[in-house]
Amino acid sequence: MQNLLPNAMKFSDSNSTIEIESARKNGQVLLTVTDEGTGMSKELIEKILSGGNGSSEGTAGEKGSGLGLFLVKELLQKMNAELFIESKEGEVSRFTIVLAAS
Repeated sequence: MQNLLPNAMKFSDSNSTIEIESARKNGQVLLTVTDEGTGMSKELIEKILSGGNGSSEGTAGEKGSGLGLFLVKELLQKMNAELFIESKEGEVSRFTIVLAAS
């Protein structure tokens, strides 16, 4: 969440909404961050999740490399958890962490 929330702020306009949700479903805990930001193409998502350079610019010109999301994915895998990204350019982005419920 320490990476997902700053990213949501970096890639969203100052007057947009960022939602944080949690839920239990099928023995899992889902933590979701949804923003109304600039969105990402399917190619960019794949590049970021594979560790490639997913460089892009935030709404105020901030630099983003995609490294943070890649590290989130890698750390979650070590915890037997997953990161799912749903996004399209110019639309809402949704980042969901799926953890096994205890």
